Amino acid sequence: MIATKFSPMRKACAFACAALVAVALVGCSGDPTASDDQAEAVGGDAAQTTQQEPQADKPAKQDKDADALEQGMTCKYISSYFKTFGEALEQANQNGGGTVTLLSDAPLSADGSVPKVGFRTTITVKSDGDTPFSIVRGDADTGPMLQITDGFVTLKNVVLDGTSAAALESPLVLVSDLGRLTLDEGAVLTGGNAASGASAVYVVGASAYLTLEAGSEVSQCIAAGDAAAIVSEGGMIANNGATFSGNAGGANPNFLETADGTFEGTEIAAS
Repeated sequence: MIATKFSPMRKACAFACAALVAVALVGCSGDPTASDDQAEAVGGDAAQTTQQEPQADKPAKQDKDADALEQGMTCKYISSYFKTFGEALEQANQNGGGTVTLLSDAPLSADGSVPKVGFRTTITVKSDGDTPFSIVRGDADTGPMLQITDGFVTLKNVVLDGTSAAALESPLVLVSDLGRLTLDEGAVLTGGNAASGASAVYVVGASAYLTLEAGSEVSQCIAAGDAAAIVSEGGMIANNGATFSGNAGGANPNFLETADGTFEGTEIAAS
């Protein structure tokens, strides 16, 4: 057999390879739990970094309606507040209609001016919540509490209170021309005291319309002479079950037709 001889260079390479293999084996035979511990440490750090600091309590949302009431406002239209019903209704009439909401009992006007609706607008007047609030006539309010010449007005869950110490010569509501009034559920007309004619609603003209829904009420309205709470002069009346009580006037203190018009629904008889 011929002996194999290695040169010094080849011996050095062999020793180097053996050393690398030994280091690799030592690494593989290390503590098997080391990687798990490292992963747990990394996971713990991640959990700590993702944990958020508790947020401070946010202040309660301010009640704008309550703030407005404290400032003497009684009515709301969209996001604006008003001291009188007349001011709120005027804004609704000028801005294409919508809903006027009573936040409390509201004075009719500041100067005796009559709230009017025209321009073919559609307006709903209602109370905030289940309890009806009142629109109240002041001593300067000797005219109608509402005049509708062109447009649609619905009163719902609200009281039109015409009680006043002033001498009154007008109804609570005057509906004429192309005006339409609906007394919806919870609407109450009371306290009208007219020297003549209608004490509650005066409907004038073939295109003027009054609708009385079930749950509405006309009460304690007084008209002198041959008059009534509701007077129709050629207007259109639809009674779907309104309540009448305590009214005073002529032979039928609840209803009088002074010119031929149109009547639908339940007869409004003397009570």
